[in-house]
Amino acid sequence: MCNKHGDDRGNAAAVSVELLRCRADDQEVRSLLPKAGAWPAELVELMRRVDADNTEALKRIIAEIGWPLRSVVGEGAAEGAWLIAQHTPDPEFQIQARDLMAEAVARGEASPAHLAYLIDRCLVAQGREQLYGTQYVDTGDGLGWRLRPVSDPERLDERRAQVGLGPHADHDQRMKEGRP
Repeated sequence: MCNKHGDDRGNAAAVSVELLRCRADDQEVRSLLPKAGAWPAELVELMRRVDADNTEALKRIIAEIGWPLRSVVGEGAAEGAWLIAQHTPDPEFQIQARDLMAEAVARGEASPAHLAYLIDRCLVAQGREQLYGTQYVDTGDGLGWRLRPVSDPERLDERRAQVGLGPHADHDQRMKEGRP
C-alpha cells in the first residue's frame, strides 16, 4: 500500500482496485433494493454486511495512506471511498471520513458535491438539520421519499450551487420518482 503521503504510486494501483471493488459491491447490493415499499430483510442484512466490510477496508486504507486522493487512486476509486463513508454504519468513522474528505476537497483532490452529501449524512445522523438537501427518508407510510429537515431553506439552492449541485427542485423530483 501507499505511504501516508500517497507517494508510492505502485501500490496505489492495489488501493484503487480494492476501492473499485468496494464501490461495485456497494452499488450492486443497492440495485437489488425495491424503489418503493418495504425492503426485504435478507437484502437489508446483505447491505449491512457489505457496508461493514467496505468500512473495514476503508479504515485500513486510511490508516495506510490517508484519504484516497483523486490524483493517487483515480476518480472512480475516490468515488468509491466517498460511497463507503456515505454508507458506513459507524457514525464516528463517518465524521472522521468527512473531515479527511474536507481536507481533500480543499486541495482539489475530492468532489465538493460528494462532500456535501457526506456533511448532510453526518448532520442527519446527529439529529440536526442538513445543509444541502441531499438526505431523504421513506418511513414506509406510503407517502414515498420525503426531504429531511433543512437549515435555512431559503438559501438551499445557493449552498447547493457553491458545491456543484443542481437546483434542489430537480433533485427532489428525481427522489420522488425513485431515481436518486
